[in-house]
This record gives sequence, C-alpha cells and structure tokens, in this order.
Amino acid sequence: IEVDDPRNPRESLTATDGRLFGVSVGTDGIDPANSETDADFRAGADGFLLAQLEYEIIGEGVVDLAFVLGGLGVHKNGVGFASVGFESGTLTVLSDSNSSTGDDPVVDDPVVDDPVVDDPVVDDPVVDDPVVDTSNPSDGLPGDSNFFFSFDENSRVPTATVDAATETGSVYIFADSASDFDNFDIDFTSNDSSVISFTGATSFDTNGKFTSFDITDPYNSDQGLTATAGRLFGLSFSTTGISPALSESDAEFRSGADGFLLARLDYDIVGAGTVDLDFVLGDLGVHRNDVGEVSVGFESGALTVLSESNSDVDQ
Repeated sequence: IEVDDPRNPRESLTATDGRLFGVSVGTDGIDPANSETDADFRAGADGFLLAQLEYEIIGEGVVDLAFVLGGLGVHKNGVGFASVGFESGTLTVLSDSNSSTGDDPVVDDPVVDDPVVDDPVVDDPVVDDPVVDTSNPSDGLPGDSNFFFSFDENSRVPTATVDAATETGSVYIFADSASDFDNFDIDFTSNDSSVISFTGATSFDTNGKFTSFDITDPYNSDQGLTATAGRLFGLSFSTTGISPALSESDAEFRSGADGFLLARLDYDIVGAGTVDLDFVLGDLGVHRNDVGEVSVGFESGALTVLSESNSDVDQ
C-alpha cells in the first residue's frame, strides 16, 4: 500500500492531494470477515484504518477533504470492480479573535448524503487455496517470468542493424512462453538519445486479460513514455493475465518468438551509433494473484545505426 503523488507514483503526496494505492496478491485485502483479526480495524470508527495524513496549519478558514476514484478503481480478486461510496471531511481553523473568546468552537458534523450504491450481485467465487507440497517449499510456485525485446513482431530478434537512410522503426516487448503472472510493473530504457528517440507506444491486450494496461512516463503516470524511458504497468484482477496454458488461445501469442506480445515501442532515428535497450523492475514488481511475487528475468536488446560512410561501404 502506497501514498504518493497522483501524477508521479515515485514521489510522495503533494501539499493538496495524494493517491492511495494498494494491491493484494496471494492474500485477502479488506474483508468484513477480518474485522476481529485485523490489527488495523478500529471498532470505535467501525472501519479499517488505511492511512494517516499529516498536515501543517497555515491560516484560518474551512478546508474540505474529498475523495476521487482513481483510474484503476476498486476491485475484488476473482470478481472484478466493486461498488464504492465516499464520505468527505471538513476541518475549521478559527481566527485569532474567535480563539481568544475561550469558547470551544462549534463545528457541525459534515452533512453527507449516504451514497446510494446497490451491492453487486455476485456469486461468491469458489477459490481453492494453492496446493503446495510442504516437503519441498518450492513446489507449486511459479517459475521465472522473462521479458525480452525483439525487432520483429513475429520472431525473436534481440539485435538489429540499420543503415543511415532509415528514419523510423519499432521494437517489441514480449513475455516468454514460460511466463506466469497477473500483475506487472517494469520500466524500459534506452541508453543513448543521440541514436534513437521514443515517439510512441502501443499495448496489446486483444483478449482483455488485463483490467488495466498502460505505458507511461516512469515518473509521471499522466504522461506517455519519454524519449528514453517508459513504464509498462498491467493489472489483472478478475481474469488470468499471462500463463503458459494460454499460448494456444491468446491472440497475442507469437509462436515464432515463443512469447506473448505486450507492447510496441516506436522511435525516430536521430544519429549513428549503437543504443542498448534494458529493463528495470518497477516498484510493484511482478505477481501472480494466487501466489504472490514471482521471479523475473530480463533480456536486453541493441540497435546499431550505421553512419553514412559505413552504409556506403555496405552498399
């Protein structure tokens, strides 16, 4: 669970707003059945304590505190979207003249209309606990989930060379056929902006296996990828994400590459040289809903752009 800047998940909350973001994989999140066992349940408030926000008082007046549903919403694993209601809060700071009377401030309770939200009609999912052989704790856990670059959409081509006349190109991101995960957060980078500059990105999710799938600036989730980096972020709550069992049915599986196509990165060629493409594990890592965090492997890529003199020699 994180409290961060709504527009930059790698920074803390701002002076006026923040984002509360939690992901639960392998365990229950918030559940009424846990009210007697959860250390953060407060009987007097009849609720589960999620966060403490600290503030400084700058001046007198009345400030309203309100919620806004984030882009990912609220979900229950195995079911999908859950209905949500919000109740606002209010803080009144008295002026010096009002405070000098010595009277306790009279602050009316905030008037909040109870949200009219019908409970979703959902059959309780029957979810069996993962079967793990206790004689060998590694049994039952997923294997590596490996991500790689390819300069071809239908085969595995981690390196490429182009001549100086080439102006644009694309590179693809795959998860290999052994990968088994539902949620992933990975960054990708190029190490030389004088060779290529990213111009756009496309995610592939024809089967709708991810509840949310975005490609953004690693430091600003409201913006697209930068000229040299991006963040690939996917969450799957009610369906299976990437699994070896889906290789025959997933529209994004490419047998020639032996992997699931996740994204295409487009770029402009800026100059001659060699640029390396690499992955970095994001803050949230890679998870499977019924198990938790899974091991991850990365394979880099490289593009060489020939100079005009080298291109002439090749010709």
